[in-house]
Amino acid sequence: AVMVFAKRGYDPGLPIHYQDFLTTQRLHLVYLDEMPDKITDQSLEVSLVQLIGLNQKVAFDRARNILEQTQAQTSDAIEQQRVLEWVVTVFVHKFPKLSREEIKTMLGTKAELKKTRFYQEVEDEILSRAVLPLLKSGMTVKAIAAELQVSVKRVNEFIKIAQAEK
Repeated sequence: AVMVFAKRGYDPGLPIHYQDFLTTQRLHLVYLDEMPDKITDQSLEVSLVQLIGLNQKVAFDRARNILEQTQAQTSDAIEQQRVLEWVVTVFVHKFPKLSREEIKTMLGTKAELKKTRFYQEVEDEILSRAVLPLLKSGMTVKAIAAELQVSVKRVNEFIKIAQAEK
């Protein structure tokens, strides 16, 4: 069996009648803040769990490192999003006075999230669905570009794609 504590100070100790579990090594105590860097650097999962016991500044620094490591190790946007959401969920519970948006801003993820292929594909899908109805409503290509905050060239690309799909 394993008991995991964020810090040694959180360990209340075992009642005397359970001490035998420790001495016979049937119970192992793990303190996340004492784990060697070698383990946390090699294990994304351990690093994520370790966030629970860290103070705010250290936790955000460590989380940024985890997110960078995830981006470097996988190009799978869905996996990157899962890691980001796990970190944000931990922080929402750990720091209840901070909103999800504040947490994402502190993690520096807004700009990075927009760079992911997944985000770009979703954005393209949304924009491509918006262009034709706006065009049919009588808006000019230039007005559509201004409304959607994209270039005229990009609007024309969406029009060509939409017409080719018909």
